[in-house]
Amino acid sequence: MKRFRIPLMWLVVIVVMSLVSVGAQVFQYGDTNTDRLEYLRINQLERHVAVLEQRAGDTWSYRVFSAWVVEAWLRMLESVQVADVALGFVTFRLVQNALLFALLIHWYSRIGFRADLIVLALTVLVWAMSHSNYGSDLSFNTYFDVIFYVLGMLALHAHALLIFIPLTLVAALNRETSALLPLLPLVLLWEGVSRRKVAGVVMASGVIFALVYVGLRVWIGDVPISADHGVLDLLPKNLTRPLPYFLLLLTYGAIPFLAWAYWNEWADRLKRVGLLVLPAWLIVHLLISRIAETRLFLVPFVIVILPGWLYGLQAHSRQLLKEGSS
Repeated sequence: MKRFRIPLMWLVVIVVMSLVSVGAQVFQYGDTNTDRLEYLRINQLERHVAVLEQRAGDTWSYRVFSAWVVEAWLRMLESVQVADVALGFVTFRLVQNALLFALLIHWYSRIGFRADLIVLALTVLVWAMSHSNYGSDLSFNTYFDVIFYVLGMLALHAHALLIFIPLTLVAALNRETSALLPLLPLVLLWEGVSRRKVAGVVMASGVIFALVYVGLRVWIGDVPISADHGVLDLLPKNLTRPLPYFLLLLTYGAIPFLAWAYWNEWADRLKRVGLLVLPAWLIVHLLISRIAETRLFLVPFVIVILPGWLYGLQAHSRQLLKEGSS
């Protein structure tokens, strides 16, 4: 049996990208290394404990998966005499980011991107992650959300539809923005996959998401609304204030515009995923979120915008090579 190996180059890339992305986020807290660690020991710990004790407010109290996993990590470190909770949070985020980068390398390689373009995409992603920290702590549930969607894209690539059922179960425990995950198999209807199989997986995954969503709210009960404003307040503030636009440009730059300019070069499956995810994601977050918190758009950026941009770059480089050889 052939053993799975990660080439040394990719190991180096994963380690460097993880260190830079986590370091950039931790660096924003306080003015000295002591202040930054103290911020994690106080603020991050308070948010973590509040979720565990179901007093973090709506919707934080219902995002239990990341809190459970982080708590297990902290207890594991404590069992080996590493009791500094700040170190626990930072190391967990390092592992989480490393997992995300490893999955992206695997997925981007499987869909045909060259190694240099993958490194370029990860570099852009590290920039985005390093500048998406407005109103944020270490945001473990947000990055698990990205990981689950990347796993969904890998399942689509392998036509492994049954994976969506347990994946939806875990993702729904993590964050309500996983609601679109059960719908991803619909894009395979145009690829000759059995309609009955797709419909069965979509329905089963959708039912599981609904049961988890409702079940968490029944189990935990009503909690105070953590948002300061209602829907009618958020939409005009999202659209009319300059800060969200500035922070979105700071985080993602011109990449979304370039990706859309290359629309004709996108793979058909990515086009369908984009049409399924992007409009719904944008509308929902405009209505019920503060889009100045730009980390909220990392999911569509990673699974749609970045690969769309890479398809364009790869096609453009082929055209240049063709012109150079003629």
